[in-house]
Amino acid sequence: MVATRQEYYITGDDALGGFQASSWHPQTFTTESAYTISSVKLLVARLGTPGNLTISIRATAAGKPTGGDLASVTVDPSSLTTNQAGAWVEFTFTVPYALSNATVYAIVARTATGDNDNRVYWRADISSPTYSGGQSGTSADSGSSWTMLSSVDKMFETWGTPPAPGKAQNPTPTDDQEDIKFTGKDQLKFLQWEAPA
Repeated sequence: MVATRQEYYITGDDALGGFQASSWHPQTFTTESAYTISSVKLLVARLGTPGNLTISIRATAAGKPTGGDLASVTVDPSSLTTNQAGAWVEFTFTVPYALSNATVYAIVARTATGDNDNRVYWRADISSPTYSGGQSGTSADSGSSWTMLSSVDKMFETWGTPPAPGKAQNPTPTDDQEDIKFTGKDQLKFLQWEAPA
């Protein structure tokens, strides 16, 4: 099944959010249906030569990222544009992950190394963000603690496929229906019954 765009916030960017080394940036989002996430697209750029870039999906608690990566990919950021206007880049996860409906997750971005002259920028809307399903934030200690920013939304798209249709379930009799049971001779007659020729 071909992946389609699911959650997104793609207009209104007017600022750069830079991160590197122990400085990590998240953007939370709320699923509008259950689907298996296979990639995200982010509006990003780079300054200098930051270390390997990791993009991941994490669960959230109280609106903040929590736990380990549910899905992730690590890439060399040297191919990112140096134009601070950024460019949309798709990051395809090594292993897709099934997300639940109506659940808040976080996209978490970080680099292995870097400093103020060697970092990745993630474009954001800081003047009039309107994405109601989540918010941006920062971590200064490699994700040990988070400060969430309700006045900031990063530019993002999530891509994935809906779950395959499940098998039909056996109907359950209602309270006013009686189960039909065959015992003894009646059961034997039922099993040996044949339609007339």
